[in-house]
Amino acid sequence: MQWKLEKNFVSEDELIKDQGLILDFDEIARKGAMTAEEKSSAKWDGIYASRHPGNHMARIVIAGGVLTSSQARNVARVAETYGQGKVSITTRQAIQLHWLKAGALADMLRMLAEDSLSTLHGCGDVNRNVASCPLAETCKYKRFNVRTISQEVSDYLASCRDLDNLPRKFKITFSGCGAGCAQPFINCIGAIAVVRKDKDGNDEFGFKVIIGGGMGWTAFVGQELFSFIPADRMVRMSRAIALLFRDHGNRRDRTMARLKYVVHNYGIEKCREIVIQNLKDEGISTDGLETADIVETGIFDNQLIMPRFV
Repeated sequence: MQWKLEKNFVSEDELIKDQGLILDFDEIARKGAMTAEEKSSAKWDGIYASRHPGNHMARIVIAGGVLTSSQARNVARVAETYGQGKVSITTRQAIQLHWLKAGALADMLRMLAEDSLSTLHGCGDVNRNVASCPLAETCKYKRFNVRTISQEVSDYLASCRDLDNLPRKFKITFSGCGAGCAQPFINCIGAIAVVRKDKDGNDEFGFKVIIGGGMGWTAFVGQELFSFIPADRMVRMSRAIALLFRDHGNRRDRTMARLKYVVHNYGIEKCREIVIQNLKDEGISTDGLETADIVETGIFDNQLIMPRFV
C-alpha cells in the first residue's frame, strides 16, 4: 500500500491549525471541557490549559502596557469573579488570570469586552503583546515617546488575518533610546528610537531595527536589520518582517520555529533582501532605509535635545 503525499511533512500543531482556529466558548461551557485540539486552538484566543486539570489561564493583551482606570477596575472585577481575586502581570506587559474554569470562559471574555479588553492573540502562533519601554513617557533620555507607535503596531498586526498563522510566537518591543530598556536584542523585533538630521538639517525621527533575538535553550543576540528607518514606516516594516517569518519559518520542528533561526540560517543580508521585497510587493516606499552607521543627534554635548514628535 502506498500513501499519497499531498504536502510536505509538518508538525502536529500545523495539522491542528489547518482544521481552523475559531472556537465556540459557549459550546465549550455547555460541555464543561475542551478536547485536546480545542486546547491547542484556544491559545489564539489567549486561553491556555493549566497543568492543574480543569483549570485555565487567560492572557489579556495590553498593547504598550497601558490600561485606563476603567479597564483596570474591570480586570479587578473579572479576577474577583472568575480568577480567585488574583492578577498576574507579565514581563511583557500583559495581564494573566489563573484558575479559570472552562464553563466560565465565555462569560469571562464577554465581561472583559465590556471595557474594550481582549485576550485575542495573547497566546498562539501570532504576534504577541507588543511591549514598550516602561518609562516611555517619563524617561529623560527618551528620543520620543514610543508608547503610541507600539499600540499602532499591535492593532495593525492583529487586524492582518494573513498573519494569524505564523510558524510560532512572534515578539516585538519598542525602546525609547539606546539604553534598550525594552530588551531589543532578545526579541524577534527590537525597535530603538533614534533622531538624526535630514538633508535640510531638520530633526528626523526614526528607529534602529534589530531582528532575530531570543532566549530559550539556544539564545541568539538580535542583529541590526536597519540602522535607520523613518518612524512613519515602522508599522509596515513590522508586517514585512512578520511576513519573512511566516513564509520562511520552520513548520516541521517547533523547537526551531522562531525568527531567530531564520536569521541565523539565512544571514542578515538575505533577510534584509526579503524584507525589502515584501515592502515593495505591498507598495511601501523603501526610501530612507539605512544600513550604514548614522549620526544620532538626540544627545549633544551630553545634554539631551528633546525634539517635538507628532
